[in-house]
Amino acid sequence: CASLAIQNFVELSTTDPGFQPEKTLMVGVSLPPEQYKTLEQRNLFDRELVENVRNLPGVEAAAIGNGGMPYGGWQSAYSIEGQPRVDGQQIVVSFISSNYLRTLGIPLERGRAFTPEEVQDGMHVALINETAAKLWRAGQDASNGHIQIDFLGQPFKPPFLAAPGISPDMTIVGVVGDTKNYGLAEATQPAVYVPYTLVAPPGRQLAVRTYGDPMLILNAVRAKLRGMDRNLPLVRPMTIDEIMGYETAQPRFNMFLFSAFAGLGLMLAAIGIYCVVSYNITQRVREIGVRMALGATRGDILIWVLRMVLRVGLLGLLLGFCGSFAVERMMRSYLFGKFSFNVVSLAGVVLVLAAVALLATWLPARRAGKMDPVTARRHEA
Repeated sequence: CASLAIQNFVELSTTDPGFQPEKTLMVGVSLPPEQYKTLEQRNLFDRELVENVRNLPGVEAAAIGNGGMPYGGWQSAYSIEGQPRVDGQQIVVSFISSNYLRTLGIPLERGRAFTPEEVQDGMHVALINETAAKLWRAGQDASNGHIQIDFLGQPFKPPFLAAPGISPDMTIVGVVGDTKNYGLAEATQPAVYVPYTLVAPPGRQLAVRTYGDPMLILNAVRAKLRGMDRNLPLVRPMTIDEIMGYETAQPRFNMFLFSAFAGLGLMLAAIGIYCVVSYNITQRVREIGVRMALGATRGDILIWVLRMVLRVGLLGLLLGFCGSFAVERMMRSYLFGKFSFNVVSLAGVVLVLAAVALLATWLPARRAGKMDPVTARRHEA
């Protein structure tokens, strides 16, 4: 239990190695539907906002998205070209700009990303994540394939606006790395990304990746937004690091409690092992005297005692391993991502308990080995 509690390492497993979440700012913007009545108005606002923010000093990249930044999106039924439709299966749909991957640090695994022209013209192109790519038959490459997204074929009612002639059929141009769709604790769902210019809800999310502290450019972002529309407020600006902090606060506290109780349990186990083994050896001092009187050396006595303790210790380790596997299943709900035994921490716990047992064995055995055989025989248990 101690080894399982101590090894909880929470990571954002979806980003590239160079991604720094503390340098990415997420800003929500809500456009009044009565003021921005057409798709062209909303798309023009988004394009100008990204361009204005991208040109600010200290900004490395900027992107806009309608859902899915960093979590969320719309659930939709789908069908894959050349494969039978499976009822009940859903895919997460997100609407993004061309610079989305670079801004959020998502690696491009195969194919290519969107071009600015494809996004601006509202082309029917799509990116899918690795989980979605596994929906294709074994040996088939999803790149350049076609997927039909039912969500894009349904009638859109205000405040949602859709591009004229929008079609549910999308051509896949690339496969990207998996990202969490609905929080760190949830498994990654199949996801598809399409140009944000196809569908425009009132709300959108601006992502800004900076070279330094993103909060230092927040006032500049506000100024750019006021210059475009002074009546639009920013909706709770936060860094991705802060968003992850809110998600991991309770699990980290839970794991702190687990670790504290596990450490206490390890200490009590060590004390218990020492007391039981030491007492057991002390009770056998008279037997040790008899063995020495019959010619056993100190080395023979130590080996005999160690062998005796080893048999009991191996039984305890076997029971402990079985208990660890049982506890591991229970603790999966408190951990993020894929979880497996940490061999190093498990071995460390075993070594601690083994060292305590050996110490508890060696001290009484050494003391008994120095006794005169006659004195040892007269020792009363």
